Amino acid sequence: IVWSEDFSSGFPSNWSTTSINIVGGIATCPWQWTLDGTWGYWNGFQGTSPNHSLVSSTAYNGFLISDTDSANNMAYGQPSGSTYQYIQSSFTTSSIDLSSYYQVTLEFEQAFRYNNLGSPNFTPPTLYVSSDSINWVPFLINGSIPNNTHSANPDTITIDISAVAAEESTVYLKFGWVSRVYFWMIDDIK
Repeated sequence: IVWSEDFSSGFPSNWSTTSINIVGGIATCPWQWTLDGTWGYWNGFQGTSPNHSLVSSTAYNGFLISDTDSANNMAYGQPSGSTYQYIQSSFTTSSIDLSSYYQVTLEFEQAFRYNNLGSPNFTPPTLYVSSDSINWVPFLINGSIPNNTHSANPDTITIDISAVAAEESTVYLKFGWVSRVYFWMIDDIK
């Protein structure tokens, strides 16, 4: 392991998170550090308490979440089918020096649930890798999970990013999606 982050100190201060409502609405959903699962309306508690927390190796010290279902419900209420809007949400690491490594594999743990797969407005959970923070290479990381279905919890992902990151002195990782309901949680990136 040449670099890792388990979020034991919260959301890293030198990372960034962005979120926009793609139709210009008021709901946004920046990634945030949490010990909870989703507060979404659908989770069985109608947004009054969390449910479906990430069961990662170090979940006890926190993880990151994009909880678009909760963000939309807080902004627009119900019914979700007529009021929820598509929200773009991502976080980006600071620069990682991988110049001494000719092969680089990224591993992390996640859990997610989404809807609207196939909609032109929806972007599934995606890892983007860059060596200049301008040009990004996407890696879809949602597997073959269908609509309205939980991923494994945790879902451990391993991706060879050597083609973009090997022997590069400035590597950036960006995790992002565009969704209107449900959640995506990430922990233990290395």
